[in-house]
Amino acid sequence: MKEGIAIADVRIRDLCGSLRHGGIGNWDTAASALTRLEGAGTDLNAARKALDDLRSAVRNGRTVDMAWKEIRELFQERDRLLTGEVNRHKATADMISADRVAAMMVAMVDSLREESQDRDLIRRILNRWERLMGLAGVTTPPEPVITRIP
Repeated sequence: MKEGIAIADVRIRDLCGSLRHGGIGNWDTAASALTRLEGAGTDLNAARKALDDLRSAVRNGRTVDMAWKEIRELFQERDRLLTGEVNRHKATADMISADRVAAMMVAMVDSLREESQDRDLIRRILNRWERLMGLAGVTTPPEPVITRIP
């Protein structure tokens, strides 16, 4: 996602840079060319030149319009990507790593050993913990979750 945001930023900068010489100036050029075309009368060379300038201004204006449309779409895409990245960070911040869960489990087992000599109670607590963790009925967990009870 970060790469997508960076690519959108680069493209937006590129498009904005290309617009520095376009925009309103193109419409001034088009209006001037139209005025010259209308005033050319029977002068074919002046009319052709004015018509070429008018075509160029209209095409440049269309290019500028398309660039602004792409910029708007890029900003929308960037916003979607940024929202996804923020949500991913929030979700990651709320997660507990497997290592942290294992360390908590070891600390709990150690505490149970120190505080209680009732092996049956410890075993029931550990069985309940395994059910909560989704390990109940698993014959060979990927990693040992609980060490042996003395």
